[in-house]
Amino acid sequence: QARVGTLVCYYYGSSMLLILYNKWLFKKFGFSFPLSVTAFHFSLCFVFAAAWVRLRGGTFRTTGSGRVVCWTVLVGVMTGIDVSLSNLSYLRVSIPFMEMVKSSSPIFVLLLSFAARIEKPTLPLIAAMFLMSCGLAMSVEGELAFDGLGFAMCLGAGVMAAARIVLSHIVLHGEGEDRP
Repeated sequence: QARVGTLVCYYYGSSMLLILYNKWLFKKFGFSFPLSVTAFHFSLCFVFAAAWVRLRGGTFRTTGSGRVVCWTVLVGVMTGIDVSLSNLSYLRVSIPFMEMVKSSSPIFVLLLSFAARIEKPTLPLIAAMFLMSCGLAMSVEGELAFDGLGFAMCLGAGVMAAARIVLSHIVLHGEGEDRP
């Protein structure tokens, strides 16, 4: 359990550092090509992951049906859109504002889970979504430098993160007759 705790701390620490680095790169350094940074980061992650697999003596192979591979690619596309929209929003909104808006992801996870029939709507879940929505509205309402496009990009990133979570659940659990 200590190893898991260490890995979680490492994940959150590196995530915060990456957010601060991106904000510095876009705002302070003046680099105005966030999608290029996203492409570079994902390419670098691929190179490091491939090197790690090769160093450990592994090989790349696909497992599962073609439908599973297609759904998995769709999860990757959702991840790319989420990160791209997040990086684009750095140009328009503050980090605390972006984090407040992206914290709406659980609302979208529930809505998409209802739509995909993974979760059944119940009164407690709907009440929880309503309370989260009210909290989000209150936190966004007081933003001094509100930027509509930045808000839309943050919200879109939250929706993409939620879609990625729901699609990952579908791929991993294969529930329903029309799912992989």
